[in-house]
Amino acid sequence: IYDPRSGMAVYTENTALHILWFLRNRCGVPGDEIVFETFASGANICDESVANPDNTTSPRYRSSCVIGADEQRTNVLQKLEAACGGRTIRVGGRWMFQAGAYYGPYDFEVTEDMVIGTITGSTEPTNDAAINTVRGTFIDTSQSWTETDYPEVSVAEWVVEDGGEAAE
Repeated sequence: IYDPRSGMAVYTENTALHILWFLRNRCGVPGDEIVFETFASGANICDESVANPDNTTSPRYRSSCVIGADEQRTNVLQKLEAACGGRTIRVGGRWMFQAGAYYGPYDFEVTEDMVIGTITGSTEPTNDAAINTVRGTFIDTSQSWTETDYPEVSVAEWVVEDGGEAAE
């Protein structure tokens, strides 16, 4: 896979570089429509060393994948983006990439002179953002890898407080 940081083709588990490869080789995006610097920056974020609970380290994001010939390109791109919390962006006919990371200042403090209006806030989520019942599915290996519902989880007290079920 081509790595814009070195200009060489290498074996890699770097998700940003997988996305770049996919755009160029499976989607046919020409190089003059790609902002390679954004993919290099995303690749650096994917390669950042993060601490694991067992006191070892590993790259922030990595992926290994097999792309089926029948998979839709948009689905593949969405899955690769989800693997690194990233976004592939097309602006002005050029493709760019941003990996999932905090891009703000390291240390930031809001001071009184920055406030230009009334400050409002809430300690409670709005009703449309609050859920009191959770439903979902999982792939059950004991049932021949079929998608199976997991038991619904609901808090009766919250359902009463909210005036009805708010499921997700």
